[in-house]
Amino acid sequence: MVRLHAGQFLKKSPPFLGGVFFGKLSYGDGRIIFAMWYLYICKKEDRLYTGITVDVNNRLGQHGRPELIYREEFSDKITAAKRERQIKGWSRKKKLKLAHGKNNPVSLP
Repeated sequence: MVRLHAGQFLKKSPPFLGGVFFGKLSYGDGRIIFAMWYLYICKKEDRLYTGITVDVNNRLGQHGRPELIYREEFSDKITAAKRERQIKGWSRKKKLKLAHGKNNPVSLP
């Protein structure tokens, strides 16, 4: 897991995440805390996992390095969580259709 301190940037994520950029962070010292939130759908052993996180790379590691098939960016956790709840209520077929759609920032074969 990458830990950032006030004013530091993680310039670019690993290539398999498609170059996701992370925002500026600061912790509990009265300054504004900013981090992009990501909704992701990943696939492992023919199962789909949907979730939200600020650190996609770390979260995929917790899932055992599944294939990232979809992601969306959000500026806040509340909006990301609402979208997560919406997608979790969808059928597998609908999730896969989203992942294979033309607006997916993750390149799929």
